[in-house]
Amino acid sequence: MNATIVEVARKSGTSLSTVSRVLSNSAYPVNEKTRKRVVEAAEALGYRPNSAARMLRSRRSMYIAAIVPSLNNPFYSTVISAIEQEVLASGYMLQMYSSNNDPELESRLLDLIGSVQAAALLISSMNWNEKLERKIRDLGIPAVFFDQIPEGYSGHYVGFDFHEAGRMAAEFLISEGHRDIAFGCGPFDRESRRQYRNGFCEVLDEAGISSADAIVSIAGAGSMHEYEMGVAIADELLRRKGMPTAVAVINDIAALGVIKRLEIGGVNVPFDVSVMGFDDIPYGFMMTPSLTTIRQPAEETGRMATRLAVSLIGDPGSECMNEIFHPVLIRRESVRRIGRIERKENSYND
Repeated sequence: MNATIVEVARKSGTSLSTVSRVLSNSAYPVNEKTRKRVVEAAEALGYRPNSAARMLRSRRSMYIAAIVPSLNNPFYSTVISAIEQEVLASGYMLQMYSSNNDPELESRLLDLIGSVQAAALLISSMNWNEKLERKIRDLGIPAVFFDQIPEGYSGHYVGFDFHEAGRMAAEFLISEGHRDIAFGCGPFDRESRRQYRNGFCEVLDEAGISSADAIVSIAGAGSMHEYEMGVAIADELLRRKGMPTAVAVINDIAALGVIKRLEIGGVNVPFDVSVMGFDDIPYGFMMTPSLTTIRQPAEETGRMATRLAVSLIGDPGSECMNEIFHPVLIRRESVRRIGRIERKENSYND
């Protein structure tokens, strides 16, 4: 059985609060002789696992902190899994947090990370502003952004070319014979969505298709689960007079919501309407029809961001390092080529 903090305090002849400060590596001043007694008592009693014991001896944090916007989206769950594996393989421990897309919670989490003196920070933030930038800078630890890269950010990051992904999605749908195309999304409140939309709309405009008419943006979707956002996108399409032949959706979870709601409304995917997602989450190929999508490499993103952060711990003054991943088209069953099979009569109401 592991020793308790009370036993460490008794053996070292110090108070519980002093032991807590030493074991948490707090910045609160503690006499060096007292600190040494606490560390020796903790090690003698086996209070800490080996990695934390190394932290106590070296006065160096063995924690790496990671903040993601949500764990409801399997994309971020996959990223975190890869981060955890890489962190542990590097001899560190992971402190994982979800901001739930809440800027106030994200700010409090950064305060918490500062209080525990993490060795490095990995963060995907939907809420970039000057206050957040200052707070991260004041942590005084290496910080690596991933997935969501703030516009104009000049620090370390592992990103993705969302603009290229948007172009790829639109080009693919047009190549499959679609001209009446919709783009379903929530509010354009984050850089990744704006970049994806811009790339998508560029291709539509180049092809002589009105990009303004294509956008189906659900204003109140910021507080929705992605699946609910997909349902809302489909409801909006069903209310319109005439249905597009193809819908590109901002992420796979929302695309699943679109497909389910359309089929409940009597619209068959892909014979009546083709649906295309984005992310390539594991569930996409399990469903019927399997989901055509654009792959954003979640596991590679997590691993690369962590390796970058670990390297910066040893060399915090190094020049800014960046990595950009590029999209890959994943062709499955939810998008069909116009003319390959005669379209069935639509059974939804105009």
